[in-house]
Order: sequence, then structure tokens, then C-alpha cells
Amino acid sequence: MWSITRNFLIFKSWLFKNKESVLVFFAVFFSVLLVWGLVNFWFQKKTDLLVITPELSEIKAKAPSQVQIVGNKNSKIYHLADCPGALAMSEVNKVLFDSLAAAEAAGFRAAKNCPELEYLR
Repeated sequence: MWSITRNFLIFKSWLFKNKESVLVFFAVFFSVLLVWGLVNFWFQKKTDLLVITPELSEIKAKAPSQVQIVGNKNSKIYHLADCPGALAMSEVNKVLFDSLAAAEAAGFRAAKNCPELEYLR
């Protein structure tokens, strides 16, 4: 018990002798911590955007001839071939189109749950 009290008193006397050094240390420490937190927050937002962007850029880069459009003949709604709506569609109800214009000319409308279609227009 005596050694803990003695060590505390030694630390306390050192702390009072070196007030400026301790204040500078904590100022630098919290500044670095703040900068690290801001940078981490900023990069987290940037990486969230980068995760989404490659898929959309791949869709934009596709030539219209490479995009396959699948329409549902009952609902008159078309999807991209790899959209969940097209994958869940019964084979009997599928109508294939070469382009968005061909699907719309046949009286089909774009699926609202297929956001990739907006990037092809």
C-alpha cells in the first residue's frame, strides 16, 4: 500500500513540474485523434460510393446490343435480364427484346425496382 501511495506522489510531483509538456502532449494527442476521425469518416463515405459506382459504370459502358431486355407479357413490364424481377419471372411469361426502344414500342414499361434501367436511357 505504501508503494502505491509513494508512486502516486512521485507521479503527482512530476506532473506539476511538467504542466506545459503534459498539456502539449494532450493537445497533440487529441488533435491527431480528431484528424484521424475526420479522415476515417471522409474515406468511409468515399468508399461507400466506390462500391456502388463500378456496377453502374459497367452498365453504362455496355453497348445497347449487349443489353438483354426481358419483358413480362402479362404485366407489360420489362427488366434487365439480370434484375431480380426478370430472374423470378416464369419462363412462359418472358418476352425478349433487343433494346429499350423495342420494348417500349411493344407497349411495355420499365420496371420501377430496376434502377439500372435509368442509366441505360
